[in-house]
Amino acid sequence: MRRIKKLVSFLHIQQASGVGLVARPNKPLWAGGVLSVVHHGVLRKMNFERKMNFKKLAIPAVLAFGLVGQAAAVPFIIDDFSIGQDSGAVLNGSPYTGSVIGPATSIIGGQRDMTVTNIGTGESRVSIDGLTAGELEVSNTSNANAIVEVLWDAAGAGLTDGSGGVDLTVSGVNSFLSMFVTNIDLNQSVEFFISDSANAGFESTGPQNFVNAGVFQVPLASFTIMDVSDVDAIKMVLSSSAVAWDGRVDFISTDERFVPVPAPLALMGLGILGLVSARRLKKH
Repeated sequence: MRRIKKLVSFLHIQQASGVGLVARPNKPLWAGGVLSVVHHGVLRKMNFERKMNFKKLAIPAVLAFGLVGQAAAVPFIIDDFSIGQDSGAVLNGSPYTGSVIGPATSIIGGQRDMTVTNIGTGESRVSIDGLTAGELEVSNTSNANAIVEVLWDAAGAGLTDGSGGVDLTVSGVNSFLSMFVTNIDLNQSVEFFISDSANAGFESTGPQNFVNAGVFQVPLASFTIMDVSDVDAIKMVLSSSAVAWDGRVDFISTDERFVPVPAPLALMGLGILGLVSARRLKKH
């Protein structure tokens, strides 16, 4: 009771000093102060409950978004072509051979070796502009036909994870060698080769033809001799039976079967979760 009287005295002093505290008619000043304290307590409780309700709704929404984003396993990058390289003009009888080094996060083994051979009468060129597009681009003039060979073997030392060859199956049990083709104008083929630390030479998937841009995949199960969990070298050969062919490749990686989730479907799901969240918060 003494504390309440002191509070009343304090409020009257503040009122006399012109602070602006005014008691309501027919209601003691101290009562208004106590009710104000209670009112603020109720508001704090309501705000706390709203925050908790928001968290209950937000957490499933975040989890749902995470599930949408995890439609495929995390890829194991072989080459993202962010490190530039250019063969220059390649003529028949004068092949290009060159190497570039880069971080292992961009080029497996830290080095890319490339050979470009022209078997036509025109001019071929392979360029990798790592600063902009980050793509391997093959171009042939009329009557030119390039064969492009790219090798990843850590400059001849052999790919390794520190205890042996690299495991290409780390992206999942049903892994594929994936190649993202961004442009193609004529029929082309790709052939992948791998070798392991226990066997000499390479095993090939054989030429695989593709005619459209998109993700092109070769199952690791295609290799029946080499151990895909102990790989020390990878080679890719791009070619075509047609002259004057052009194409662009964005990256080479291992991944599970690429099944993209349509963006409109993902956005619609998040929108529904947002509407439900807003409606429940409004009720509270």
